[in-house]
Amino acid sequence: MKARRLPSARAQTPRLYAETLLMVAGVTAAGLAAAPVVPASAMDLAYLVPVLAAASLYGLRFGVVASIASALAYNFFYTSPLHTLRIDAPGNVVTVLILLGVALFTSRLTARIRDEAALAAAQARQNAILAGFTGHLVAAGNTASIGAALCTEIAELFAANTVFLAAGPDRLELLAGVPALDGLPDLDREAAQLACTSQRPAGRHTDTLRAADWQFHPLLSSGAAQGVLGLARDDGRAPVDADDRALLASLLAQTALALERERLAAEIRDVAQLRDRDRLRGALLSSVGHDLRTPLTAIFAATAELQRVNGANSLVATLDSAAHRLDRYITNLLDMTRIEAGAIRLNIEATDLTDAVAAAVRELQPGPAGLDSHVGPAGLAGHVGPAGFAGHVGPAGFVGLAGHAVRIDVAADLPLVRIDPQLFHHCLINLIDNAAKHGGSNDASKHGGSDGGITISAARTGDGMTLSVCDTGLGLPSGSETRIFETFTRLEGSDRDNGTGLGLSIVKGFAEAMGIAVGAHNRKGGGAVFDLYFPASLLVTIDGDAA
Repeated sequence: MKARRLPSARAQTPRLYAETLLMVAGVTAAGLAAAPVVPASAMDLAYLVPVLAAASLYGLRFGVVASIASALAYNFFYTSPLHTLRIDAPGNVVTVLILLGVALFTSRLTARIRDEAALAAAQARQNAILAGFTGHLVAAGNTASIGAALCTEIAELFAANTVFLAAGPDRLELLAGVPALDGLPDLDREAAQLACTSQRPAGRHTDTLRAADWQFHPLLSSGAAQGVLGLARDDGRAPVDADDRALLASLLAQTALALERERLAAEIRDVAQLRDRDRLRGALLSSVGHDLRTPLTAIFAATAELQRVNGANSLVATLDSAAHRLDRYITNLLDMTRIEAGAIRLNIEATDLTDAVAAAVRELQPGPAGLDSHVGPAGLAGHVGPAGFAGHVGPAGFVGLAGHAVRIDVAADLPLVRIDPQLFHHCLINLIDNAAKHGGSNDASKHGGSDGGITISAARTGDGMTLSVCDTGLGLPSGSETRIFETFTRLEGSDRDNGTGLGLSIVKGFAEAMGIAVGAHNRKGGGAVFDLYFPASLLVTIDGDAA
């Protein structure tokens, strides 16, 4: 492939020096042949011809050589004594010096004009190359086609093998190459990754990883590398000359901008798709929230009437439990929609944690009796359950606390907290139900856990206060302590791989809206602990002011 290279000063060769001397010799031969007609005094001006020709064609250096050679030839052939470099007449000395000076000055002016013309031509050609390349980038429809256009253009310009790797989330991805490549050796991949991360060239003929076969250049835009371009020659020479690096940098900059434009366009498309999905989800949730509540209300009324007429019946109880569970799922979906839409409105009140915990446990406790034991002055309730029907789903659609030992350890002298009681009630309901489902059931022993029940405790922690819900299940897999609060997260390989994955995300959303921090960790002896941390700003002192 023939490279479209710009004129380079490195093109100077001994051949050009020989041609320069031949031009001087040609003028000398022509003058000697025309000696009977052309006087010797006119030959000093004739020698300006090879000087101008050499300077304009080859540059200043060759014009200087032509000037010196012309002065010597004029002295040797046209000043007495002839055929020697010695000058006897003072006038001839002045003539030779003037000839040399004029020749040097003329060669300099001619070379300057030549360089300016060459620079203008080079800039025009470079602009044409960049304009044509920009057109190819605009026509490219994706990252792979942009990389292919870059590789093709660079391979044609610099007569080198090229490869393009796009920056991905985890590693560089090979997308294009001229000639096409299936992969790169490990050392070259390491050099490419280093060029991407350090944002500097790496590989062959650079200061980093010179043993690599390829030389990699990062494509930088907005302070980040959008990918890397690799260049290599079959003969092992440097793929880019010093004079061509500016052109290469311009091409890389144009490509980086095109890649960033494509990335932003993809993000815009993703945002548009998310907007459409959110609109569809909003319509669906609105339909679920309104259209399903009406038949559920009818089912609740029917089951209540059946229980009143026929008394306790397992089939009716099952129907009622399933209906309450479905109602709770719908409530969770609507609550999550409120959280994501930022539509939570707070009604802050000074709240007693003892009352809040007791109310949450009472709602989850099956049977009409509610809690079996009184919450004493210290806030400690002993064993709760197994009152009611074992395995009965509580009135809010939860698994319920039947068959679970619940220990409440909330001291009565703890300060009140400034929270929204309704949102906090939802948080407690979801945390306790999560513990009952996954960590406090009698089936825990089947999974290798133990049934030590559920513990709800609160204590001062530094300037703030922490409320914890503990269970005795298998606990949380390592590294999932934060991920478990994400929407629709169910931990595979643990006892928390069922359910909808909404309860804990709702806890996090409601708690953070009130300024409460959430956290989770495993405890010694087995089981998981879910913490709600109240900072000092949420605590209420005796005089009613915030702590």
